[in-house]
Amino acid sequence: MAAYWLPDVNTIGGDGSLWVGKDKNVAGFAELFKDPNFISGWRMLDGVEVSRSGPKGAAETGTWEWRERVAGEVITFSGRYLIMWNFVDAQWRIRSELYVSTGCVGGAGCQ
Repeated sequence: MAAYWLPDVNTIGGDGSLWVGKDKNVAGFAELFKDPNFISGWRMLDGVEVSRSGPKGAAETGTWEWRERVAGEVITFSGRYLIMWNFVDAQWRIRSELYVSTGCVGGAGCQ
């Protein structure tokens, strides 16, 4: 993932947390993925809209789902995401990622 991030990339997680900078994003995702309570996470692309004028950018949208163990229960968080892409130095790179939680199933951890 990090190969696509600009140095000043920012990510807003489904819980509202904010990570600014490529190093913070790499460290944050590495910590999440090595957590023994992490089960899986994925994004499902709905579409990409590319700018037809002005600065060359694109908006990627879709749904996401995250599964983890909370207090012994498997909880599934889900929602919508938006990724802002910029065409920089002849490459498409990620400027920012936004994840919005809209659902949770699986037990008391959703409360």
